[in-house]
Amino acid sequence: MAGTTSTTIETLSPELLAEIFWHCVYDHPDKVSVPRWRSHAPLLLGRVCSRWRTISVSAPEIWSTIVIGGHGTKDKSVKYRKDIDAARVWVSRSGTCPLTFNINEWDPTNRAEEYGAELRQVLELVVSQFRRWSKILAVLPRPFMKMLLVPLIEGDTPKLEEFQSQSITSGDMGGFDPWSFVLSSTPHLKRLKVLCEPISIDFGDQIHHVQFIHIMPMRPLDAKPSLLDLLQCLIRCPSLTTLALQIGGCSPAATLRRSLPNVIALTDLHTLKLSFNATIDPYLVFDRLYLPSIKHIVLTMRQCTQADWPHLASMLERSHPPLETLNLYNVPMTERTLIECLSFTPKLVNLDVRGIHCSDLALASLTIDDNEGSNPAISWPYLTIVALGPPSLLSPNALKAMILSRWAGAKASDDNTVTPGKALQVVRCPSESVRDMLSDPDICHCITGGLTVEQE
Repeated sequence: MAGTTSTTIETLSPELLAEIFWHCVYDHPDKVSVPRWRSHAPLLLGRVCSRWRTISVSAPEIWSTIVIGGHGTKDKSVKYRKDIDAARVWVSRSGTCPLTFNINEWDPTNRAEEYGAELRQVLELVVSQFRRWSKILAVLPRPFMKMLLVPLIEGDTPKLEEFQSQSITSGDMGGFDPWSFVLSSTPHLKRLKVLCEPISIDFGDQIHHVQFIHIMPMRPLDAKPSLLDLLQCLIRCPSLTTLALQIGGCSPAATLRRSLPNVIALTDLHTLKLSFNATIDPYLVFDRLYLPSIKHIVLTMRQCTQADWPHLASMLERSHPPLETLNLYNVPMTERTLIECLSFTPKLVNLDVRGIHCSDLALASLTIDDNEGSNPAISWPYLTIVALGPPSLLSPNALKAMILSRWAGAKASDDNTVTPGKALQVVRCPSESVRDMLSDPDICHCITGGLTVEQE
């Protein structure tokens, strides 16, 4: 049997073996971390026999993902010298294939002088292949990150599909000069994530097919995108599924109105995380948004001068989305407007509100009344997290009533499926609202059963 198996393998064509080798290396379609160990593919393949070595070395696709760094704290300079040699081999064997670089140097200790020269040499090799970049995934100390950003800024990465970077800093919090890049210079870009660096994007006048944008600086004051940039992003990137931006610059209302269409529709967007610096009010944008697929909204506003902000409610009413997460931080909204927002989110799972004056009225709206009829329509049947932070003033009795009405307890089904209306798992409220309630026997029973009650 062993001889038959060996003969069968030996009769496979080089093309089929190369395909099998590819699956040995990339056992998951999104895999971007290929170990450089002799006991793992692709190096292991060349140790089986001379034929396999010849075929594996001649299969450029299996050498097109290059992992650098992740070395811990000892002997980094020696390990980065090995990275240089290995990266050269991988690049030479990858032929003309688009390249993925996974670079991980998480070092907040500011000891880069011990290995900086070697790391810089590796990054110089990475940058030399910028026209072949397909994916860049990088975690680096800030002085080294700029080396990777330069090709993006200069706009010469024609094959780039994904760029994700996170800069690590310690001590000096000062950043690089603000930088930007022209999105049209990366026509195949699908995912862009830049953390802890000041960045702005020139969206131009054409439509882009990017699906994921996540731009967050180290500090809110470092944010470069303006309201007009946000508007251009929403208009020029209709394929977006995820958008996370810190908006740092205000744009005159007259300028925005000249650029605004009647409706801004993003039918594929499911996650929206926006944070606005002091006094920036995005009402003109929200009054036109149509987001029928949105599932997660995280909205932060700072020192907005409005007394009430009904623009989110109008967007939700217009969109009728399957919203699951609603996190509102310092949005200038009255309690009644918040309740109106909730009325348009029947599938809500996670509610986290801070900076809105909530009272027992909000708790009453979240409380299930089992006496409303034999088959009452349950509002938010899968609500799992309720967080009503400061400056909310909530009475212990109203909070207890809401919890008990949504706590499964003995009503949980035997097959562990969630009973509609009994999905509550986490409650977070101001300490003065929770403190007296924690000694209540019924609440203690819920906590013993798995409910988490936290003080803010």
